[in-house]
Amino acid sequence: MSDHERARQPSAVMDEVTIARALATAVRHVPGVADISAGHLVEVATYGPAARVLGVAVQRGPGGWQIAVHVRAVYTATLDLRQLAARLRTTVREALARLGVEAIEAIDVAIDDLLVEEGTP
Repeated sequence: MSDHERARQPSAVMDEVTIARALATAVRHVPGVADISAGHLVEVATYGPAARVLGVAVQRGPGGWQIAVHVRAVYTATLDLRQLAARLRTTVREALARLGVEAIEAIDVAIDDLLVEEGTP
């Protein structure tokens, strides 16, 4: 395989920590997300050499990448958790596509907590 061909296959060489960092950044910009959550009962993270990305678990599975994203959502009177989860999955898919990651086995989204701001009805 030539260097040019190898460069066109980032998912083959992309490491889990790099993917997790990119996904954490993308997810934090989704409207309705207060922040990434490290998990509720068990720590959710991606680990690498001298690195840990909390709130995003990235693993290679037999059929492709397995992604889990945990967030804290901002509570509003019109909050629809299913719509927020759908937006998060779309954001993750788009971020993976920008990285050149194509083989996706699963994208799991967990909303671990709600941030209720003062004065919210």
